Amino acid sequence: QLELRAVEAKVRRKLQELQHREVALAAEEARVAALRDEIKGRTDMAIQGHEDAARRRVTEAHHALELARSRNMHLEERVQELESDLGLARQRLFDLETELEGSKLKLQNSPLMQMQLELQATQLQLREQQGRTEGIAESREHFRRKVEELCGRLASAPVVPAASSAVSSARLPPSPQRQPPPRQPEASAPEAAMS
Repeated sequence: QLELRAVEAKVRRKLQELQHREVALAAEEARVAALRDEIKGRTDMAIQGHEDAARRRVTEAHHALELARSRNMHLEERVQELESDLGLARQRLFDLETELEGSKLKLQNSPLMQMQLELQATQLQLREQQGRTEGIAESREHFRRKVEELCGRLASAPVVPAASSAVSSARLPPSPQRQPPPRQPEASAPEAAMS
């Protein structure tokens, strides 16, 4: 009977130890569950924050992409408009150059242009004629001065009777003071004035 009590006491101690272990295990499981829940909550919050941030970045990237596409389309349309304007401007320039060449040809062949060319040629001839006329006038003025000078010298010479003057003029050579200048140099005076 003592052995039975000893075994019973031993079984009770074992049972108590098992109960203590169960309580400790339950407490440990509760602590682990609490830690698991806390970690899960933190992880969920972190994941949620990352997902929210990723969604925001994706949204911003989509928005920026749409803006870039819209801007690109606008620029492409503007480039097409400018290319069209450039083509029209080149065609207009070609038309104007063609029209200008035609106008030049018409102007060169027009009676007005022919009259202008003839007028220029006539003006050139007139200037040349005026130059020759001025040269002749200068030569004439030079000859007139020479004649007046000769007449003055002849007028200042002493008077001689007509008969003796005729005889002396027939026999004697003329005096150096009253001898008129040779006609050949006088005739070449216009040429000297023109040169």
